[in-house]
Formats: sequence, C-alpha cells, structure tokens
Amino acid sequence: MCVGCLALSLSLQAATYSVAPGSPQATDDGPGTAEQPWKTLSKAAVKAAAGDRVLLGDGVYREQIVARASGTLSAPIRFEAVTGAHVVVTGADQITGWRRVEGERPIYRATWPYRFV
Repeated sequence: MCVGCLALSLSLQAATYSVAPGSPQATDDGPGTAEQPWKTLSKAAVKAAAGDRVLLGDGVYREQIVARASGTLSAPIRFEAVTGAHVVVTGADQITGWRRVEGERPIYRATWPYRFV
C-alpha cells in the first residue's frame, strides 16, 4: 500500500518545464512554462527533480550543465526536444572572428580565449 502512495506522490509532484533560448519571453528568472520559458538548459538542470520533464526548443545549447537532482528508475528526469525542434547540446565553444593570413596559402587565424596551464 505504501509503495502505491509513493508512486502517486511522485506523479503528482512531477512538473513539465520549457526552455526556448530564441523566444523573446525567455528568461531564467521566469517560471519555465511554455508561455515564459527559461533561456538556458542550465537553469532547467538546476530546477528539475525526479519525474520532471524538460522540453527543449530550437537552439544550440553551448553551456555547462550541472544537474542538482537525480531521477530514479521509476521517475527519471527527461530532457526532450519539442516535436519538430532542432536541438543541439554541445560543450564546444564557437570560435568566431576568423581572418585569413596574408599569403597564397589558405591559412586562417582566430583569437583563442583560453589559457592552458
């Protein structure tokens, strides 16, 4: 009987959140709803709990993601693309500002913003 109560309790607490970085209404200070989605996947990763579902809108998500909670076998945290959305999650930074080096060979150079120690 208690197991049934626990399962019912988890399903009642589960939430669905939305992330849409391209939406003009998107802000990480909002509630993460379809009408007021979060701007970053990082915000969703911090807020999501066991049983929650996070719907990702179109976009390239270039950010460090650290989940604060774990799902369970019966109540996983699900990160899903919205139907028809093109979603890319990557830890790679986009390097811009490429300029061709003078000379005949096709060599390009860009500023590297990192320092390895």
